[in-house]
Amino acid sequence: MSNFKKNIWMYGIIGACVAFASVMTGFGIMASHHHIDLVVSDYYKEEINYQKRINKINNYAQMTHKPEISIDSIQDNLKVRFPAYNIADPLSGRICLYRPNDQKSDDTLALVPNDAGIADIAMAKYPKGRWKMRMEWQQGTLSYYVEQSFKLK
Repeated sequence: MSNFKKNIWMYGIIGACVAFASVMTGFGIMASHHHIDLVVSDYYKEEINYQKRINKINNYAQMTHKPEISIDSIQDNLKVRFPAYNIADPLSGRICLYRPNDQKSDDTLALVPNDAGIADIAMAKYPKGRWKMRMEWQQGTLSYYVEQSFKLK
């Protein structure tokens, strides 16, 4: 009995080391099973094309009649209105809907305005939550780019 009292510190230190190793192993296992979505899958290609995006952002900043982007929560649609739209001046582009916490929900759609310069996109099929819209289009000889965050309710 007196031998056990002399070695209680040794058992305590060994027990603490075993407990620490068990906790670290548990965290390692938990972290290895946690899925992490990357912002973009081809990061290096996006980095090279970033200067082109900066030029498009600058073109957007210099626009006098910027597109109006609105979310209609009642009808579950995203509306993009081009106020200075001219049917004789073709407009083409795409809208990327990006979900920060779920890469599987991301979607890319063609930007096709009607004769009045309005593009309606149905949002009913997308899960509720936080979204980021990246809109890139070309009108005439200039290209434009804009990002906007929104929340579907």
